[in-house]
Amino acid sequence: MSAGPAMVIDVDAIDQLGHSLGLVGAEFTDAAATSTRIADAVGCAVLEDAVRDFADAWDDTRAKMTQTVATLSDAATQLAQAWQQLDRDGAAALSGDSA
Repeated sequence: MSAGPAMVIDVDAIDQLGHSLGLVGAEFTDAAATSTRIADAVGCAVLEDAVRDFADAWDDTRAKMTQTVATLSDAATQLAQAWQQLDRDGAAALSGDSA
């Protein structure tokens, strides 16, 4: 009887994904403050108004995206932790440790 193909899970990549998505979420959260600083720095009232209008219109979409990214970040982090625990538990079972 042959074993099927091995299952390889790149847990480090999943963990890094969770971390990276957390950074993306933080950037989205900080985007309003950044757009305000940009608007203040442009030196042209018309362009300043355009930047502020865009930022205001983008707020709702950005808020939804920020929540989605945070959810994905948490899911990836929890998935990596679960695989790491499964690996530890499996290694302990194979070695006869009950820890």
